[in-house]
Amino acid sequence: MPVLNTTGVIEDNWVTVEDGAPIPGSTPVVLSWERITAEGEAVLAGNAPRGVVISSDFEVAKLLPLLPRLGLIVVRPNNFKDGRMFSVGRLLRQRYGFNGDLRVQGEFIPDQVPFLVRCGFTTFDVPPTFDIAATQRLLKNFAFNYQTGVADRNIFAMRHGKPERLAGNA
Repeated sequence: MPVLNTTGVIEDNWVTVEDGAPIPGSTPVVLSWERITAEGEAVLAGNAPRGVVISSDFEVAKLLPLLPRLGLIVVRPNNFKDGRMFSVGRLLRQRYGFNGDLRVQGEFIPDQVPFLVRCGFTTFDVPPTFDIAATQRLLKNFAFNYQTGVADRNIFAMRHGKPERLAGNA
């Protein structure tokens, strides 16, 4: 499946490893939360980056001890109407200070992508039928915002000679 960021389709170096399968030594891998909790340090050891897959109803605070060691967090919403994915993004970025790649995978629609970006998501794992052109148009049309967000270019701040990211947009 293609992976997008705000500029378009990108190469995805992350490999999803199923529970019970061997972990390649030097490849960035994405593991389930269940596997990380069951196997602990054994799956986190090594120099290769690690990622985790969580659902949008996951209790994000459980990730806190692992955040410095994670390079990717994949959020899988239950369906495109599940607004908790937005909250997960804001919590990870603003409250917990996660600086790695934050990806949404599963059911979401192009109209949600600009808002997901504003909540801190950086990449999007999309199905082959996803309208990439529509997503790029939306990102271009909604490049500036009046409200503050995690990652935005604030019109009010720019008009008044302040930094584009207002205080409180950590």
